[in-house]
Amino acid sequence: MGFEAIAEFTRVFARISLILFAMAFVVEALRDGKSRTRLLWASFLCAHIIHLASLMLYYNALGESPKLDPVLALLIVGVAALGWMIFITLKTTAIKNRLYITPAIGWYLWFLFTATHVSRLLDTERAGAINWVLLTVMLLAGAVRILLFRKHTPHPD
Repeated sequence: MGFEAIAEFTRVFARISLILFAMAFVVEALRDGKSRTRLLWASFLCAHIIHLASLMLYYNALGESPKLDPVLALLIVGVAALGWMIFITLKTTAIKNRLYITPAIGWYLWFLFTATHVSRLLDTERAGAINWVLLTVMLLAGAVRILLFRKHTPHPD
């Protein structure tokens, strides 16, 4: 597999994992206890693991290691969050109204996905229409999740 093919494969799985994350992030907020939530989180984890593995192939084909900067540090913490999600998803049984990830991890991963596309849009050389689409998906997922949690949260009268 050539360098360009690896780069495209990496981008495709990043986008697939973003869409699966957004779906799981919103569906979990329905809090209806259906097994689809666990399936969506597991699908996201699988797609993101493939993406991370392809990133390693990408840097191997590039012949360079990634520079240690604040963005890489955030991503390392994100990988730790994914590890925690894998543990919880495998451990947790489908219990009614159970969250599969803690709100802090969910919103942190939401922030990483959102910030990635904001940073791409700020860099005119890397910005593309797909970044606008994916940023919109993430912003809508965050807004819908907030609305759904507000709907399901009892309010004192």
